[in-house]
Amino acid sequence: MNIILNSKINKSPVNRKMGLSILFASLMISASSFLIHSIQNNHLYAEENSNKIVSEKITSEFPDGIKFQAEFSNSKKIQSIKLKIKFGTQERGAYNYMNFTQNNLSQNTTANFFWRTDTPAKYVPPNTFVNYEYEITYITGEKSTTKSKQSIYLDPRFEWKYVSNDLVNVAYHGPVKKRAEIVLDSIDQTVKKMNPVLFNPDNEKINLPIRVTLYNNYKEMISALPAKSKTVSRELVTEGQAFTSYGTVLVLGSGQLTSGTASHEATHILSHRAGEGRIYKLPQWLDEGLAEYGNIQPSYSYDLALEFAIGTNRLITPITLSQKYPSTPEDVIIFYGQSRSLVSMIISKYGKHKMRELMANMKKGTSLPDAIQKTYNKSLIELENEWRTTVKAPLYTQEKNQSARPTAIPQKKLKLFSLTPQAGAETIGSNENNSEKKNASKSTKGSCQANGSDSKDLSSAAIVILVIFLVSRSKKISKF
Repeated sequence: MNIILNSKINKSPVNRKMGLSILFASLMISASSFLIHSIQNNHLYAEENSNKIVSEKITSEFPDGIKFQAEFSNSKKIQSIKLKIKFGTQERGAYNYMNFTQNNLSQNTTANFFWRTDTPAKYVPPNTFVNYEYEITYITGEKSTTKSKQSIYLDPRFEWKYVSNDLVNVAYHGPVKKRAEIVLDSIDQTVKKMNPVLFNPDNEKINLPIRVTLYNNYKEMISALPAKSKTVSRELVTEGQAFTSYGTVLVLGSGQLTSGTASHEATHILSHRAGEGRIYKLPQWLDEGLAEYGNIQPSYSYDLALEFAIGTNRLITPITLSQKYPSTPEDVIIFYGQSRSLVSMIISKYGKHKMRELMANMKKGTSLPDAIQKTYNKSLIELENEWRTTVKAPLYTQEKNQSARPTAIPQKKLKLFSLTPQAGAETIGSNENNSEKKNASKSTKGSCQANGSDSKDLSSAAIVILVIFLVSRSKKISKF
C-alpha cells in the first residue's frame, strides 16, 4: 500500500480517493482478521498469568490415593477446574473435576481433589511418576492450562533413598544399599541383553525409564500389592511384580533369587513396550518365554520341569495356540520351561533381528498368527513342531476337520433370590462368601500372573511343589 500512495498516480483527486479507500478497506480487513484470531485464541486459552499457582501441595496416601491441593491467583469467574493426570509411561491419561472455592475479595481460588487408587482397576504402584496439569474453564468460555508438572507416588510408610542410572531407578529403605545396587545392576544387564532382541533403533520406547521399589520383607510388600483375596494372599509369596503400563516393578529384596526376579520382571516391561499394540496383547507363552530368556539368573527348576513333561508326555499342547493360563502348580512350571525353551530356539535359529521384526509387526497391530507367518514364513503349529523336533518331543498333529474354537464358559444357573436360606433359592448377600469359597478351592498358580492393572508377578510356591514332586518320584523309581 505504501508504494501505491507514494506513486504519481495518487496525485489526482480520484486516484487519491481510490487509494484511501483501498487503504481503509485493507486496514479494516487486517483489523477484523486480528480480532477474529484473538477471539479464537482467547476462547481456547487465556494468558498463563491469569491463573498463576500461588501454592500447591501433593500428598501421597498410598495405597488409598493422592491428595491434590492448589491455590490460584485469578480475577475471573471460574466455571470448572479439571485435574489431568498421566501415570508413569502410560500413553493415555485421565482427568477429574476438582472441588474449588473462589474468594472474590482476594481474587484467589483454592481447589482440592483426592485421586483414588484403592481398587484393582484404579491401582497405581509406588514409585510411579505422576504427570499432571490443571485446566481452568471460565464462565466466559475461555480456558487456561497450567504447565505440566511431575511428582512421584511413594509409599509414605518409609523414608526412601535411591540408586539409579540413565534408564533404571531403584528406591530402597534401610541399610540395604548394596542389595539395591545389585538389583540396579541386574536390570541394567537385562536392558543391554534384551534391547537388541526386542527393539528397532527407531522405537521411541527404547529409552523409557524403569522404576523399581525394593521391599525388605514380605510383610512390607504385601500391603503394596494390588488387592487380592485373602486366600490367594496366604498361599502365595510374591517375589516380584511388573506393571507394564506404568513402567514400574516391585521386588522382594529378601528372596534368594532377587536378581533373577528383578531381571525377569524388567523384561516383561521391555517386551510389552516393544511388541504390544492397542489391538493385540502379547500371548502368554511369548511374554513369559522372553522374560525367562532375558533372565540373567534363571531357575533350573524350569529345565527339570520341561524334562519331566517330555518324558511323561505332559507338555502344554499346543502351547502356541493356548489361550488359558495353566491351573495347577505343576503345569505352571512346565509352561514356563516350555515357553523359555521355545523362545530360545526361535531366537537361536532365526536370529535376534527376526524377533525384533516379529515384535515390530505385532506393535503395528498385526495378529500373532499373521505376524509369525510374515516374519518366519511358518504357521504357529509349524514353528512349535520345529521346536518339538529339537527337544525330541512328539509332534503335534491337528486333524483336518478340527478347528480351533474358544473354550465354552459354563453359564451359572439362575435362581430365585431370598432373604433367608431356602431350597432352590440363592440367599441375597452371600456372593462375597461364595467368591471366597471359590478362591479357596483354586490351586495355587505360579509366576507372573496378570491382573487387572497390566501386571505380572513371580512366585516361588509352585517351584517348591514341583521340586518336591520330582524328588519323591525319583525315590520311588529308585526302589524298583
